[in-house]
Order: sequence, then structure tokens, then C-alpha cells
Amino acid sequence: MIQALPGVAPQIFSKQPTSSGRLVPAVADPIPESVLANPIIGEARRFDGSTAPAGWVFAQGQTLTVAQYPLLFSVLGTVAGGDGKTTFKVPSPKFGLIVAVAGDVAKSPQALAQTGRHMTLKDSLGPSAVARAPRMPKPPSQQLLAEQRLTTSGLRVGPARPVPMSPDLVARVAGAKADARGAAYEQLSANNRALLDSGVQRFLSGQIALYQAVTEMAASLTNSEADALFQVRDAMIRQFQSTGDRPANLRDEASRYLFSVTITNDQIAAATARGVDLR
Repeated sequence: MIQALPGVAPQIFSKQPTSSGRLVPAVADPIPESVLANPIIGEARRFDGSTAPAGWVFAQGQTLTVAQYPLLFSVLGTVAGGDGKTTFKVPSPKFGLIVAVAGDVAKSPQALAQTGRHMTLKDSLGPSAVARAPRMPKPPSQQLLAEQRLTTSGLRVGPARPVPMSPDLVARVAGAKADARGAAYEQLSANNRALLDSGVQRFLSGQIALYQAVTEMAASLTNSEADALFQVRDAMIRQFQSTGDRPANLRDEASRYLFSVTITNDQIAAATARGVDLR
């Protein structure tokens, strides 16, 4: 999951007017055209216009779906509300503000620095903005965190992302997933192959949630199977981007990956056409 970076939306949204004066400028400064045309997802800017520019939305407390805006959700989380599974909310800071929902992704402070962009409080709200220590949110439960990771994993149930992939990239991804599907299946014992087949069918028939199927598989995987699955995963990802460090909860992540490559888009479409609720 992408982590919120210093100066982007979660910090800005904590700003509110106080009795001693406003924490933000009363009138928005002009936003550079280079910023509007090349947004970074989760970036927020003080804005007083009547129409949000392309790739941006107003921050007015509206509810968005995780499936449609997974990258924005990974930045905002449930800072303003939502169930954290299928929905989240854009905060309503009581002043004109727009948030980027499309564009590039800043995966780390170092990656953001390489873009040459600045997203400090004063860059986002204006030179007269006043900083205030943010309130610490209540830590989410471990189950909620697990469900959020599952929601934002490779398996998507719902509308496509705002910026579709090119047909060539779609074909390459589909081919890579098909190859990985067979390779991943080969890493499993006979019992776990049967458990995977059963989990997929029960999910697609609406008998269980995907979270339950993934949890059952994670408990059944051996460490050697989980390690082998991550080798398959890394080989697939390296065709498109560099791979990161392996997580501490290897079996949980391996199980999520296993279901993400096993369940196909055609299967999801067929189940949805039958009226199965896959949320």
C-alpha cells in the first residue's frame, strides 16, 4: 500500500478555522499550470474555482468507492470516513480544495523528491498557511488492516481505474497472469490445490467472502509453498517493474497473490452476471 507522504492530503485535511484566525488563506493563490496538468495522486491544492480541473475532484466530503479509486484510497484511507472495504470519503475541510485522483504515484519521499515537486503545507494551501499539529487517529484493528490490504490487492471487483491501460499492456498483463497462474498452481500440495479450487468456487458462488477464502488458504500454506509462490510473483512483476522487499507475513501475502492470479476477470464477470454479490 502506498503511504501518505509529508505535505499531501491527510495532513492538509486536518486544517480548520480557529477562534484566533484562519489556518488557510481566505483566497486561493493561482495554481501553476505544470501542477494542474501533471498531478500526483493524493495531492491537494487550495482552489476557489467552480469546476475542478481534469484529474482532480473537490474535497467536499463525498463518498468514493475503493474499487474505482484504489490509489487515492491508499493515500487517504478512512481519514474522513467510509467502511474501508468498499468505500471511503474525501474530507470536507470547509474551504475550497481540490484533490488529485489521477496522475503519477509518489511511492516514497525519495521518489517525490526526484520529480522536483514540493507539497509542503504552504505549497498546497498558500504562503500564509499556518501549520498545526495533526490529531493522532485511533489505530485500526488488525482485521480491518487485513481487509483493506485485500481490497487493494491485485484482484479488482468493480469499476475500472479512471485511466485505462493500453490494449497492448492489457494483453501483456493478461499473458503474465496466465503464466503465473499455472506456475503458482504447481507449487501447491494436492490438499492445497483442492482447497484453492474450493475457495475459488465458494467465493464465485457467493458462499463466502474473498477475505475468508484467503485466510483459510494462508493458514494451510507451508512456509516453503509461500516462498515458492513469491518467487512466481516476483518473476511476474519484474516484467513490468522492480520488486520490493518481502513482507513479514509471507503466507498471508502469498495467499492473496494466489487468489489474485487464479480468479480471472471472465469468472468475475460471469458471477456478477448471475447476480452474485462479490463485495
